Amino acid sequence: MAQGRAIHIRNSVGYFGVLCREYLTSAAFYLAVLLFLLICFFGISADVDGAERSAYELFTDSKVYMKACKSVMNSSYLLLLQYDSMPWFSVVMPVVAAFPALAVFTRHYGDFRIFVLSRVSKRGYSFSLFLSSFLSGFFIALLGISVYAAVIYLRFPTVDSFGDENILSIYGAAPWERFVPFFKRAVNCCVMCGVFPLLTVLICAVARDRFLSLTLPMMIQYLSVKLNLLYSLWLFSDEAFYSSGFFRFVQLLFPSNCMSYGSLLENGLGLPFVCFFIMAGAIIAVLYAAFSRIVRLSAGGKL
Repeated sequence: MAQGRAIHIRNSVGYFGVLCREYLTSAAFYLAVLLFLLICFFGISADVDGAERSAYELFTDSKVYMKACKSVMNSSYLLLLQYDSMPWFSVVMPVVAAFPALAVFTRHYGDFRIFVLSRVSKRGYSFSLFLSSFLSGFFIALLGISVYAAVIYLRFPTVDSFGDENILSIYGAAPWERFVPFFKRAVNCCVMCGVFPLLTVLICAVARDRFLSLTLPMMIQYLSVKLNLLYSLWLFSDEAFYSSGFFRFVQLLFPSNCMSYGSLLENGLGLPFVCFFIMAGAIIAVLYAAFSRIVRLSAGGKL
């Protein structure tokens, strides 16, 4: 019994390695990283002589760039915080983070000869597909944010070089004080970008329609953005509503706020950041339970 379980685990690890190699050699994965990076840059807006300047102008017009570098508001740290400030960031992310996983998933799902050829169990098969999908979205965001941060810090002056005490008192005088809030935001983004492919492959496993599985999460996000805007206007219209923990908790139910779950939990509800991992873990567990059930039914019989 123990020996058979060890063989199943070894075969599952081998199959997981095959999936990871497909991602690393896939043009779609690197295209997604590039798209993520471009979306980060499109979110930049610098205040130059009272006018908003785009990222394109900052990187192509030397005069605009030189003027921008004279303001602390265009320092590297403050520009770094704008990586997700594009208005439709949360709407396009389900597509950007998920399409490489969908490409790999559609090549593997449904070909249940893999159980015979590689001797991987159904549980190992579903877990390997699920975990590799999560990691693909996670690393797309991680690589995109990392490259964005490197370019910004190499291109623009640091916030410390301006010596602005007001800015330093807000964001932190020590570098580590400024790093922690950004790190939490980046982790939130990476984890949720890992969740998007899970939802996409789950929809694809049910509907067997690649277009629907890729666009449905985006449409949900779009609808959520519109509804959340109306809710936020109502919430901030009355201090009694805003001070209520229940009404602030309701903001967590809008999928478009997923990139701010950690901040909403910490600043809105006064909960520690670890609660974000509990919340994300619960979402992933529910998606995995549904996905593994579909795999068992599709492959026929139980494990």
